[in-house]
This record gives sequence, C-alpha cells and structure tokens, in this order.
Amino acid sequence: MLILACPFELVDPVLSLAAALSLQSPFVRGCQADPDRLAARGTLESDEGDPFTLLNAFEEWLQVRMERRDSRKWCRRRGVQEHRLFEMVNLRHQFK
Repeated sequence: MLILACPFELVDPVLSLAAALSLQSPFVRGCQADPDRLAARGTLESDEGDPFTLLNAFEEWLQVRMERRDSRKWCRRRGVQEHRLFEMVNLRHQFK
C-alpha cells in the first residue's frame, strides 16, 4: 500500500491509513448510546467506510492541534481516545 502511494502522490494519506489500521480503533466503544457524541462524530463519518472515517478523524484532530485549540475536549466530545491519535503520529514517523 505504501509503495503504490508514491506514483499517485498520496503518500501522506496512505501513511495515516496504514498507521490507523495498525492500531486499535481510537473510537470509544460505549458512545453509541450517547446522541451528543454521535452527532459530533457525524462530520467525521465517510460513506467510503471505516478507514476513511479514521482518516477524517485523524486529519481533523491534527487541524485542531495546529490551531492550538483544546484537543482533549475535541476528543472527549467525539468519543475519541487521544492517545491512539498520538500513537498514529508516532507510527507515521516510523513508516517514513
């Protein structure tokens, strides 16, 4: 997957996908019963499937961190484990 990303110039998103699929899901399991979390998560969901939902969550979390907003609050509101996203960052660096 990583090798095929090079000719298509999609290395960054494929690195993120490879890292996301190598770890446990960052989404908290019990939040299906919480309508507020499900509504907040709605912007992250992709019709293309779970890997792209993971990619959307990771990219939006990176944007929140770059804007120096409260990423912990962002994660709690959406039912996302922030330490899993940090693990994805570390794996991306290892894959490079």
